[in-house]
Amino acid sequence: MKNTKLNENDSLLSFKPDEHSPDHYLVQGDIEIAGIIDCENPIHCCKFHPNGELFSVGLSDGSIKLFKKQNCQLLYSLIDDDIRQKRLPVTSIRFFNRPNDLNQDHYKILVATYVSGFIKYWHYPTKSCIFTIFDKELMPLSIAFNNSFTRMAASGYDCKIKVFDVGTKKEINCLESGDYGVNISGHSSRVYCVKYHPADTNQLFSGGWDDTVQIWDDRTPHSQNYIYGPHICGDAIDIESNYNHLLTGSWRKNSTLQIWDLRNFSLIRDVFQNKSNMMIYGCQWLSTSYIYVGGNDKNTAQIYDRGTLKSIGGLSELLYGVGCIDNDQIDELPNLIACSLKRLFLLRKRKFSSIKTSQKL
Repeated sequence: MKNTKLNENDSLLSFKPDEHSPDHYLVQGDIEIAGIIDCENPIHCCKFHPNGELFSVGLSDGSIKLFKKQNCQLLYSLIDDDIRQKRLPVTSIRFFNRPNDLNQDHYKILVATYVSGFIKYWHYPTKSCIFTIFDKELMPLSIAFNNSFTRMAASGYDCKIKVFDVGTKKEINCLESGDYGVNISGHSSRVYCVKYHPADTNQLFSGGWDDTVQIWDDRTPHSQNYIYGPHICGDAIDIESNYNHLLTGSWRKNSTLQIWDLRNFSLIRDVFQNKSNMMIYGCQWLSTSYIYVGGNDKNTAQIYDRGTLKSIGGLSELLYGVGCIDNDQIDELPNLIACSLKRLFLLRKRKFSSIKTSQKL
Protein backbone atom coordinates (compact mmCIF):
# COMPACT_ATOMS: atom_id res chain seq x y z
CA MET A 1 0.00 0.00 0.00
CA LYS A 2 1.24 3.44 -0.85
CA ASN A 3 0.79 6.59 1.18
CA THR A 4 -0.51 9.86 -0.17
CA LYS A 5 2.32 12.37 -0.74
CA LEU A 6 2.21 16.15 -0.71
CA ASN A 7 1.54 16.59 -4.43
CA GLU A 8 -1.09 18.57 -6.29
CA ASN A 9 -2.75 15.36 -7.52
CA ASP A 10 -3.21 13.75 -4.11
CA SER A 11 -6.19 11.38 -4.10
CA LEU A 12 -8.18 9.16 -1.76
CA LEU A 13 -7.03 5.66 -0.96
CA SER A 14 -9.43 2.87 -0.04
CA PHE A 15 -8.81 -0.05 2.31
CA LYS A 16 -10.64 -3.13 3.45
CA PRO A 17 -12.03 -2.37 6.90
CA ASP A 18 -11.27 -4.58 9.90
CA GLU A 19 -8.12 -5.89 8.26
CA HIS A 20 -4.62 -5.69 9.68
CA SER A 21 -2.35 -3.79 7.30
CA PRO A 22 1.33 -4.61 6.68
CA ASP A 23 1.88 -0.87 7.23
CA HIS A 24 1.13 -1.51 10.93
CA TYR A 25 -2.40 -0.46 11.71
CA LEU A 26 -5.73 -2.12 12.33
CA VAL A 27 -9.08 -0.60 11.37
CA GLN A 28 -11.86 -1.67 13.71
CA GLY A 29 -15.64 -1.56 13.88
CA ASP A 30 -17.82 0.75 11.80
CA ILE A 31 -14.95 3.03 10.74
CA GLU A 32 -13.06 3.11 7.45
CA ILE A 33 -10.03 5.00 6.18
CA ALA A 34 -10.83 7.70 3.63
CA GLY A 35 -7.20 8.66 3.05
CA ILE A 36 -3.65 8.69 4.38
CA ILE A 37 -1.22 11.56 3.98
CA ASP A 38 2.53 11.34 4.56
CA CYS A 39 3.41 14.85 5.79
CA GLU A 40 7.17 14.15 5.65
CA ASN A 41 7.69 15.86 9.04
CA PRO A 42 6.21 15.02 12.46
CA ILE A 43 2.70 16.43 12.98
CA HIS A 44 2.20 18.42 16.19
CA CYS A 45 -1.38 19.66 15.73
CA CYS A 46 -4.34 19.39 13.36
CA LYS A 47 -7.61 21.23 12.79
CA PHE A 48 -10.64 21.06 10.49
CA HIS A 49 -12.03 24.26 9.04
CA PRO A 50 -15.48 25.00 10.57
CA ASN A 51 -17.15 24.37 7.19
CA GLY A 52 -15.61 20.89 7.09
CA GLU A 53 -14.27 21.28 3.56
CA LEU A 54 -10.57 21.44 4.42
CA PHE A 55 -8.22 20.60 7.26
CA SER A 56 -4.79 21.74 8.40
CA VAL A 57 -1.74 20.30 10.09
CA GLY A 58 1.09 22.03 11.95
CA LEU A 59 4.49 20.38 11.52
CA SER A 60 7.75 20.12 13.43
CA ASP A 61 9.59 22.35 10.93
CA GLY A 62 7.15 25.23 11.56
CA SER A 63 5.17 24.86 8.35
CA ILE A 64 1.38 24.55 8.08
CA LYS A 65 -0.27 22.45 5.35
CA LEU A 66 -3.92 22.73 4.33
CA PHE A 67 -5.69 19.91 2.48
CA LYS A 68 -9.01 19.44 0.74
CA LYS A 69 -11.10 16.89 2.63
CA GLN A 70 -12.78 15.47 -0.44
CA ASN A 71 -9.60 14.09 -2.01
CA CYS A 72 -6.76 14.91 0.42
CA GLN A 73 -5.22 17.28 -2.12
CA LEU A 74 -2.63 19.72 -0.81
CA LEU A 75 -4.03 23.25 -1.23
CA TYR A 76 -1.72 25.60 0.67
CA SER A 77 1.58 25.59 2.54
CA LEU A 78 2.20 28.41 5.03
CA ILE A 79 5.64 29.55 6.22
CA ASP A 80 7.45 32.89 6.39
CA ASP A 81 10.92 34.21 7.19
CA ASP A 82 10.28 34.31 10.96
CA ILE A 83 9.54 30.59 10.93
CA ARG A 84 12.31 29.66 8.47
CA GLN A 85 14.87 31.23 10.80
CA LYS A 86 13.66 29.29 13.86
CA ARG A 87 12.38 26.01 12.32
CA LEU A 88 10.52 25.12 15.53
CA PRO A 89 7.16 23.32 15.73
CA VAL A 90 3.64 24.64 15.25
CA THR A 91 1.80 23.89 18.50
CA SER A 92 -1.85 24.76 17.78
CA ILE A 93 -4.14 25.96 14.98
CA ARG A 94 -7.53 27.65 15.16
CA PHE A 95 -9.70 29.03 12.35
CA PHE A 96 -11.41 32.39 12.67
CA ASN A 97 -15.17 31.83 12.62
CA ARG A 98 -17.01 34.81 14.11
CA PRO A 99 -20.81 34.27 14.06
CA ASN A 100 -22.72 36.39 11.52
CA ASP A 101 -19.53 38.03 10.26
CA LEU A 102 -20.39 39.86 7.02
CA ASN A 103 -16.76 39.98 5.90
CA GLN A 104 -16.35 36.65 4.12
CA ASP A 105 -12.58 37.13 4.00
CA HIS A 106 -12.46 36.64 7.77
CA TYR A 107 -13.47 32.99 7.29
CA LYS A 108 -10.20 32.50 5.40
CA ILE A 109 -8.03 33.34 8.41
CA LEU A 110 -6.32 30.84 10.67
CA VAL A 111 -4.29 31.60 13.77
CA ALA A 112 -1.34 29.42 14.75
CA THR A 113 1.05 29.27 17.69
CA TYR A 114 4.69 28.27 17.56
CA VAL A 115 7.02 27.07 20.30
CA SER A 116 9.44 29.77 19.09
CA GLY A 117 7.11 32.35 20.70
CA PHE A 118 5.04 33.47 17.72
CA ILE A 119 1.27 33.75 17.35
CA LYS A 120 0.55 34.34 13.67
CA TYR A 121 -2.60 35.30 11.80
CA TRP A 122 -2.59 33.83 8.29
CA HIS A 123 -4.79 34.65 5.30
CA TYR A 124 -4.34 31.18 3.88
CA PRO A 125 -5.62 31.64 0.27
CA THR A 126 -2.84 34.18 -0.35
CA LYS A 127 -0.35 32.39 1.97
CA SER A 128 0.16 35.73 3.72
CA CYS A 129 0.91 36.34 7.39
CA ILE A 130 -1.23 39.39 8.18
CA PHE A 131 -0.32 39.88 11.84
CA THR A 132 2.29 38.55 14.29
CA ILE A 133 2.41 38.53 18.09
CA PHE A 134 5.72 37.55 19.67
CA ASP A 135 6.01 36.41 23.29
CA LYS A 136 9.28 34.66 24.06
CA GLU A 137 8.38 34.00 27.70
CA LEU A 138 5.00 32.42 26.97
CA MET A 139 6.27 30.08 24.22
CA PRO A 140 2.63 29.28 23.36
CA LEU A 141 1.33 25.72 23.25
CA SER A 142 -2.40 26.36 22.85
CA ILE A 143 -4.88 29.07 21.86
CA ALA A 144 -8.65 29.43 22.07
CA PHE A 145 -11.25 31.95 20.93
CA ASN A 146 -14.36 32.73 22.93
CA ASN A 147 -17.77 32.12 21.35
CA SER A 148 -18.05 35.70 20.03
CA PHE A 149 -14.48 35.74 18.67
CA THR A 150 -13.79 38.94 20.55
CA ARG A 151 -11.11 37.44 22.82
CA MET A 152 -8.26 35.00 22.32
CA ALA A 153 -6.49 33.15 25.13
CA ALA A 154 -3.01 31.66 24.81
CA SER A 155 -1.18 29.31 27.19
CA GLY A 156 2.29 27.84 27.20
CA TYR A 157 5.53 27.15 29.01
CA ASP A 158 5.44 29.97 31.55
CA CYS A 159 2.33 28.79 33.50
CA LYS A 160 0.31 31.87 32.50
CA ILE A 161 -2.80 32.40 30.37
CA LYS A 162 -2.64 35.57 28.34
CA VAL A 163 -5.87 37.11 27.02
CA PHE A 164 -5.87 39.26 23.88
CA ASP A 165 -8.46 41.57 22.36
CA VAL A 166 -9.09 40.12 18.89
CA GLY A 167 -9.78 43.52 17.34
CA THR A 168 -6.68 45.32 18.58
CA LYS A 169 -4.48 42.20 19.00
CA LYS A 170 -3.34 43.70 22.33
CA GLU A 171 -2.93 41.78 25.58
CA ILE A 172 -5.71 42.81 27.97
CA ASN A 173 -5.21 40.40 30.88
CA CYS A 174 -2.76 37.89 32.30
CA LEU A 175 -4.14 34.97 34.31
CA GLU A 176 -1.55 33.47 36.62
CA SER A 177 -0.88 31.74 39.90
CA GLY A 178 -0.53 33.66 43.13
CA ASP A 179 -1.82 34.19 46.64
CA TYR A 180 -4.88 36.43 46.34
CA GLY A 181 -5.75 36.50 50.03
CA VAL A 182 -8.00 33.44 50.02
CA ASN A 183 -5.88 30.64 48.57
CA ILE A 184 -3.17 30.04 46.03
CA SER A 185 -4.65 29.62 42.57
CA GLY A 186 -3.45 29.06 39.02
CA HIS A 187 -0.92 26.81 37.34
CA SER A 188 2.54 25.82 38.52
CA SER A 189 3.80 24.13 35.33
CA ARG A 190 3.35 24.10 31.55
CA VAL A 191 -0.20 24.64 30.28
CA TYR A 192 -0.87 22.43 27.27
CA CYS A 193 -4.53 23.17 26.66
CA VAL A 194 -6.83 26.18 26.98
CA LYS A 195 -10.54 26.17 26.03
CA TYR A 196 -13.40 28.62 26.33
CA HIS A 197 -16.82 27.39 27.37
CA PRO A 198 -18.90 27.33 24.15
CA ALA A 199 -21.87 29.01 25.89
CA ASP A 200 -20.00 31.52 28.09
CA THR A 201 -18.06 34.42 26.60
CA ASN A 202 -15.67 34.77 29.56
CA GLN A 203 -15.34 31.32 31.16
CA LEU A 204 -12.06 29.62 30.39
CA PHE A 205 -10.57 26.19 31.20
CA SER A 206 -6.90 25.28 31.18
CA GLY A 207 -4.83 22.21 32.00
CA GLY A 208 -1.26 20.97 31.95
CA TRP A 209 1.47 19.18 33.86
CA ASP A 210 0.45 20.28 37.37
CA ASP A 211 -2.51 17.83 37.52
CA THR A 212 -5.17 20.54 37.67
CA VAL A 213 -7.79 21.99 35.38
CA GLN A 214 -8.16 25.64 36.32
CA ILE A 215 -11.46 27.48 35.76
CA TRP A 216 -11.10 31.19 35.02
CA ASP A 217 -13.10 34.29 34.30
CA ASP A 218 -10.88 35.93 31.70
CA ARG A 219 -11.56 39.37 33.23
CA THR A 220 -9.98 38.33 36.57
CA PRO A 221 -6.29 37.45 37.06
CA HIS A 222 -6.82 34.56 39.49
CA SER A 223 -8.73 31.33 38.89
CA GLN A 224 -12.30 30.96 40.12
CA ASN A 225 -12.08 27.23 40.84
CA TYR A 226 -10.13 24.13 39.90
CA ILE A 227 -10.41 20.38 39.40
CA TYR A 228 -7.59 18.29 40.79
CA GLY A 229 -6.46 15.18 38.94
CA PRO A 230 -6.16 15.44 35.12
CA HIS A 231 -2.59 15.36 33.78
CA ILE A 232 -2.98 17.20 30.47
CA CYS A 233 -0.27 16.80 27.81
CA GLY A 234 -2.12 17.86 24.66
CA ASP A 235 -5.45 19.10 23.35
CA ALA A 236 -7.28 17.02 25.95
CA ILE A 237 -10.01 19.26 27.39
CA ASP A 238 -13.44 19.57 25.80
CA ILE A 239 -16.76 21.03 26.95
CA GLU A 240 -20.20 19.73 25.95
CA SER A 241 -22.61 22.59 26.62
CA ASN A 242 -25.93 20.72 26.33
CA TYR A 243 -25.24 18.72 29.50
CA ASN A 244 -22.53 21.09 30.79
CA HIS A 245 -20.04 18.23 30.98
CA LEU A 246 -16.26 18.54 30.87
CA LEU A 247 -14.16 15.83 29.23
CA THR A 248 -10.50 15.43 30.20
CA GLY A 249 -7.80 13.08 28.92
CA SER A 250 -4.68 12.34 30.95
CA TRP A 251 -1.29 11.10 29.79
CA ARG A 252 -0.79 8.38 32.37
CA LYS A 253 -1.55 4.70 32.98
CA ASN A 254 -4.80 4.98 34.97
CA SER A 255 -7.83 7.29 35.25
CA THR A 256 -7.05 8.53 31.76
CA LEU A 257 -10.52 9.54 30.52
CA GLN A 258 -12.81 11.38 32.92
CA ILE A 259 -16.16 13.18 32.69
CA TRP A 260 -16.93 16.04 35.07
CA ASP A 261 -20.12 17.91 35.96
CA LEU A 262 -19.48 21.65 35.57
CA ARG A 263 -22.42 22.57 37.78
CA ASN A 264 -20.47 21.46 40.86
CA PHE A 265 -17.09 20.38 39.40
CA SER A 266 -17.64 16.79 40.54
CA LEU A 267 -16.44 13.63 38.81
CA ILE A 268 -19.24 11.80 36.98
CA ARG A 269 -17.33 8.94 35.39
CA ASP A 270 -13.77 7.65 35.57
CA VAL A 271 -14.18 5.73 32.34
CA PHE A 272 -11.23 3.35 32.41
CA GLN A 273 -9.84 3.64 35.96
CA ASN A 274 -7.13 0.95 35.99
CA LYS A 275 -8.11 -0.61 32.64
CA SER A 276 -6.95 2.03 30.17
CA ASN A 277 -5.49 0.94 26.84
CA MET A 278 -3.84 4.28 26.10
CA MET A 279 -2.15 7.31 27.60
CA ILE A 280 -4.20 10.17 26.17
CA TYR A 281 -2.93 13.14 24.16
CA GLY A 282 -6.29 14.29 22.80
CA CYS A 283 -10.01 13.81 23.48
CA GLN A 284 -13.20 15.33 22.09
CA TRP A 285 -16.96 15.09 22.32
CA LEU A 286 -18.56 14.01 19.05
CA SER A 287 -21.98 15.72 19.14
CA THR A 288 -23.81 14.39 22.21
CA SER A 289 -23.46 10.69 21.40
CA TYR A 290 -19.78 9.75 21.17
CA ILE A 291 -16.29 10.43 22.54
CA TYR A 292 -13.15 10.47 20.38
CA VAL A 293 -9.79 9.71 22.00
CA GLY A 294 -6.19 9.39 20.78
CA GLY A 295 -2.93 8.52 22.50
CA ASN A 296 0.03 6.21 22.85
CA ASP A 297 0.98 3.05 24.77
CA LYS A 298 -1.37 1.03 22.52
CA ASN A 299 -0.97 3.70 19.78
CA THR A 300 -4.65 4.07 18.99
CA ALA A 301 -7.50 6.43 18.11
CA GLN A 302 -10.87 5.14 19.34
CA ILE A 303 -14.51 6.21 19.29
CA TYR A 304 -16.61 5.38 22.35
CA ASP A 305 -20.35 5.33 22.71
CA ARG A 306 -21.23 7.95 25.33
CA GLY A 307 -23.94 5.83 26.91
CA THR A 308 -22.24 2.43 27.09
CA LEU A 309 -18.64 3.76 27.08
CA LYS A 310 -17.76 0.85 24.77
CA SER A 311 -15.61 1.28 21.66
CA ILE A 312 -17.56 1.30 18.39
CA GLY A 313 -14.46 1.45 16.19
CA GLY A 314 -11.22 3.15 15.48
CA LEU A 315 -7.62 2.78 14.45
CA SER A 316 -5.08 0.81 16.49
CA GLU A 317 -1.72 -0.97 16.52
CA LEU A 318 0.03 1.94 14.84
CA LEU A 319 3.80 2.11 14.88
CA TYR A 320 3.71 5.40 16.77
CA GLY A 321 1.33 7.10 19.17
CA VAL A 322 -1.58 9.30 18.07
CA GLY A 323 -0.37 12.77 19.06
CA CYS A 324 -3.34 14.84 17.88
CA ILE A 325 -6.91 14.36 16.68
CA ASP A 326 -9.84 16.40 15.36
CA ASN A 327 -13.32 16.08 13.86
CA ASP A 328 -15.26 18.18 11.35
CA GLN A 329 -18.36 18.46 13.62
CA ILE A 330 -20.61 17.51 10.71
CA ASP A 331 -23.24 14.86 11.46
CA GLU A 332 -23.57 12.84 14.65
CA LEU A 333 -20.52 10.76 13.77
CA PRO A 334 -18.32 13.17 11.79
CA ASN A 335 -15.20 12.75 9.69
CA LEU A 336 -12.11 12.35 11.86
CA ILE A 337 -8.38 13.00 11.77
CA ALA A 338 -5.81 10.91 13.65
CA CYS A 339 -2.12 11.90 13.37
CA SER A 340 0.66 9.44 14.14
CA LEU A 341 4.17 10.90 13.80
CA LYS A 342 4.37 11.95 10.10
CA ARG A 343 1.17 10.29 8.93
CA LEU A 344 -2.35 11.66 8.92
CA PHE A 345 -5.28 9.25 8.75
CA LEU A 346 -8.63 10.60 7.55
CA LEU A 347 -11.39 8.41 9.02
CA ARG A 348 -15.12 8.25 8.35
CA LYS A 349 -18.15 6.18 9.21
CA ARG A 350 -18.35 3.11 7.03
CA LYS A 351 -21.16 3.16 4.49
CA PHE A 352 -24.17 1.12 5.63
CA SER A 353 -22.85 1.36 9.18
CA SER A 354 -24.72 -0.28 12.04
CA ILE A 355 -24.00 2.62 14.41
CA LYS A 356 -27.06 3.90 16.26
CA THR A 357 -27.58 6.67 18.76
CA SER A 358 -27.53 5.39 22.34
CA GLN A 359 -28.61 6.53 25.77
CA LYS A 360 -26.58 9.54 26.97
CA LEU A 361 -24.95 10.02 30.35
